[in-house]
Amino acid sequence: MLIPRVWIALCVCVAGCQGHREQATTELWFGGDVHATSRLRALLDSVPLSTAAAGVVNLEGPVADGPAATADASGVHLRQTARAPALLRGAGVRVATLANNHALDQGEQGRRDTIQRLHEEGIETAQRDRVAVLPGGAEISVVAFDLSAGLPSELGWVVSRRSGLRVVSFHVTQKPSYLPAEILVRAVDIALAAGARIVVAHGSHEPARVERRGNAVIAWGLGNLVFDCECTRETDALILSVKVSSSGTLDAAVLPIHAGLDGEPARPSEDVGVMADLLVSLHSSALRRDGPWLRF
Repeated sequence: MLIPRVWIALCVCVAGCQGHREQATTELWFGGDVHATSRLRALLDSVPLSTAAAGVVNLEGPVADGPAATADASGVHLRQTARAPALLRGAGVRVATLANNHALDQGEQGRRDTIQRLHEEGIETAQRDRVAVLPGGAEISVVAFDLSAGLPSELGWVVSRRSGLRVVSFHVTQKPSYLPAEILVRAVDIALAAGARIVVAHGSHEPARVERRGNAVIAWGLGNLVFDCECTRETDALILSVKVSSSGTLDAAVLPIHAGLDGEPARPSEDVGVMADLLVSLHSSALRRDGPWLRF
């Protein structure tokens, strides 16, 4: 029996297209707190991230002229170097969250100027009243909340009204700790119930457990990414990497890193085994080592 050539071609096309759809992924990575000064030459050093991955970080303080850090009776006030947006862009950052206790260190005008400077580098911003949408085929939105003043009443509503893959970023203000604050636990539960698939937290300046809960991934504390201020000297941190398949499946891993302090970039940790033991002791989901990565 002779099979028409057009039928053979159609079968080959369908098989090829199906295979292509199954392999299609969107790659994201998430870093913690960023405070970049004029001493910083790069955000990351030798960190094995795909150049196609879109990064999301928390920007501690506005981009503004003046000293990198000052202190008065009300506390520490931070500024990012004017080069910070370009440094972020060069590292693959596509979203900067501005929901934290230093976002208004130069007032509302300072935050507006920061948003403008970031947008000029192609970086979207997310804060309490501003949702960032990542460009590309998959619909991915990032919402960010600062929990310093309490649990936002609109949290569940903001997350639930979005469609596609929903990412929620939380910032807490607390002393360095491996354990999540009670308010963060409540906020994460609300976000997941509202449909969040990826939840990340920062602000404690220390890493915390990582968790796979159903079809969602939670990083309870990413720690510092780069921070050039004597107000924090914590060096252990994590980068969360998530690959999102066309079917919505999440493939997640964390990379233990040495945070960039004193104007140095962040780099892979030399103590992956120690960090793995720490995460296990904090009751993380099961992790397996894959080179410098811990997959779960």
